[in-house]
Amino acid sequence: MNPEKIFTLIANGIKEIVPDIINNEVNRNSMLPPLGLGQVESVQLIDMIAEKIDIGQVCMEELLLTNNLGELADTLFSKIIQ
Repeated sequence: MNPEKIFTLIANGIKEIVPDIINNEVNRNSMLPPLGLGQVESVQLIDMIAEKIDIGQVCMEELLLTNNLGELADTLFSKIIQ
């Protein structure tokens, strides 16, 4: 597992939650709210990814404070290697 694979999981998760999203709208610099994810959907996405990469409990506040999807992927990856 690496940050790029986690980003791919995030992008696929976003597409599950917001099926109308256009592929080119989702990149490492994208932010969740402009993609149509509110706080509830963002928590749902993070839970989904944390389960897929098997990191157990995560500090949701820390992850929700990330600035973009790339930072979210990097932060989730850092939880794997701890």
